[in-house]
This record gives sequence, C-alpha cells and structure tokens, in this order.
Amino acid sequence: IVVDPWLFPLAMATHSREIGEKAGLGDVIQTGREVVMEKSEFDKNSGLWSVATRSTCGDENDSTVISSKSVINAAGIDADVMQLKAILALRGTGGGSSVLPSPTFEARPRRGQYIVYSTPKLDKCDETTTNSRWVDIPKTVPIRPIQPIPTERTKGIFVYSTLYNQIVVGPTAKDQSSRTNNTLDPEVAKELAAYASRIFDRTMGSSQSASA
Repeated sequence: IVVDPWLFPLAMATHSREIGEKAGLGDVIQTGREVVMEKSEFDKNSGLWSVATRSTCGDENDSTVISSKSVINAAGIDADVMQLKAILALRGTGGGSSVLPSPTFEARPRRGQYIVYSTPKLDKCDETTTNSRWVDIPKTVPIRPIQPIPTERTKGIFVYSTLYNQIVVGPTAKDQSSRTNNTLDPEVAKELAAYASRIFDRTMGSSQSASA
C-alpha cells in the first residue's frame, strides 16, 4: 500500500483536466478564484446554476460565471455554514430554502497533528557524511503503514513512509471548537515523538510538526 496525502487530490485534478479536454471544455480547473454568493443564482425553469466567481487577488474586473446543473458543496469543515450562506443569498433570486434545504448537521472540528521526519541527503562527494548527523532519523523506514487497533472514535496514529523517503507519524484526533485554529500544540508534538520513539526503539525529535 502507498500512503501519500497529496497523491489522491492530484490524481483527481489530473483526471478532471483530461475529462475537460476530451469533452471540449478546455481547462476545467480554476485556481486563485472564489465564489461570490451574492451574485450567484439558480434558474428554476432551466434547472441551471449560475455561479459567479472572482479572483482572490482583489481584481474586481476579473469575474467569471460558471453554469452547471449540479453544484457540490465541498467546503469541508465549513459545509454547514456555506449552505446557510447560499440559502440567504438565493432568497433574493427567488430561491433560498425552496432550492436548498437547511443543513441537518453541524460540522465539529477534529484536528489532526503530524510529525514528518525527513531522511538525510547524503553527499556522494563527502565520504565523511554519516547518519550520526541525523539523530532523529531511523536507519530504516517502514515498508508498510503501522496502524494500531482502531476504536469507535478514531483509527489511531499511523506511522508510514512517503514516496519522498519521509516518515510520517500521525494524525491525532483532537476535538476543538474553532474551525480555523491550526496552531501546533507542542505537547501533542511531544506525544507523537514519544509514540515514534516507542515504535522505532530510539529517541525521535518533535520539531518537524504540522497540523490539518
């Protein structure tokens, strides 16, 4: 099994681009743009959405309208908030709750924190380069993901290697009220480092952390 968090969305983006080219739609992937709810509308007669977008760079003249029969709410942790905003915005166009139902759920953030260990890049011209300079990196990386026994709440903390010869430890699953706070918790980083140290039977550092 190959575990890499970036490969799946990259594969989806590549596939979408190929479909767009085959259907004569051009490049269906747009970056650096955001939806303008106030200028978007739904036509009941045609059943089409007109989704207004604008540049995230602040250029008010750079606006585009995308027409579609279906719109997927992929706002993630803000999915319920986005749906409420869409209902309010569509009320002025004769839509609103008659088009979109009110969200039946409340998104509750659960943050995952990781530690990523990068393996040393040995200089072929420097015969004195040794692993002793990289005290945080084990000599071997796991061939397969190491997973604890899952519980009803979480699958647990994984230890796995990436295609880039890195070792990843995580994620955690900490409930929190904020939807935007992704600051690193030093105590959680220490817990992950202790977990990695137990797996690899050596001392692992906690300085290369990330959260999502």
